[in-house]
Amino acid sequence: MIYQYSNRLGSFAPVLDPDAKAYIDVIVAAGATVSGAQKKAISEFYVTGKNEGWYAQIKRLYLPIWEVANANAIDLISTNSGTFAGTVTYSAGYITGNGSNGRFDIGTSPDALGLVDGSASLSVLVYLAQAGTGFRSIFGVTQTSPPRKNLKISRFSTTSAVDLGANPSSSSDTNFNGIYIGSETALNSRYSRVRRSGGVTSLVTNTTSSPGGYPTINPQIMAANNGGSMANFSADSIGAAHIGLALTTAQADQYSAALKTMWETCTGLTLP
Repeated sequence: MIYQYSNRLGSFAPVLDPDAKAYIDVIVAAGATVSGAQKKAISEFYVTGKNEGWYAQIKRLYLPIWEVANANAIDLISTNSGTFAGTVTYSAGYITGNGSNGRFDIGTSPDALGLVDGSASLSVLVYLAQAGTGFRSIFGVTQTSPPRKNLKISRFSTTSAVDLGANPSSSSDTNFNGIYIGSETALNSRYSRVRRSGGVTSLVTNTTSSPGGYPTINPQIMAANNGGSMANFSADSIGAAHIGLALTTAQADQYSAALKTMWETCTGLTLP
């Protein structure tokens, strides 16, 4: 962090990364209250991402921790906004859907963001998982006409799945909390991982995917957009989510570590 002398304050004040400052200015205008410590943590996240090389791959990133819908809807990368719908609870550190109609439309499609065969990624930070065994989508979209690749993080019973193609990248999982992240790094190469307080676990690495491109309709957080019909609503408590281009496993681990640090510092909560 660089510091700059302030005559008005008579002290040295931190100089924020310009993209971090742009995001902070927009969320403050939207009603968020951001402390000095939170500003510093957000700025350090941007700086880390740019230094490590994964920042350019992140096309949308949402940090819905501000207890204000308008501020929660703003993306850290573009400062554009998505849209909340239905019943959503805005808590300090996370949002929670009601499992029946609460959702967040990110306001753009994977195709519009540049996701293509062989280059896609998504993640979601689950602070508290919904109880029960039914199928729910934490972050997802499926385009059925014309058919295009799924892009989804979901779970059913004791199985978590990251879909980046025609078939899900599934694994047995009884602890549904943490930062779930998946990427397609080539047409025949996909992986999914999860970061929890104890470190990173590799869920699946496989070579099954499909051509066809990614959807031209908008993904939803706390639900799935299934060909224009909203379904599979989740009542998980979500602290962050991203969509972007391909991340190597090393970049994914760097990104999830930086996200964990920023989220925990800004919220005072601890990743499960």
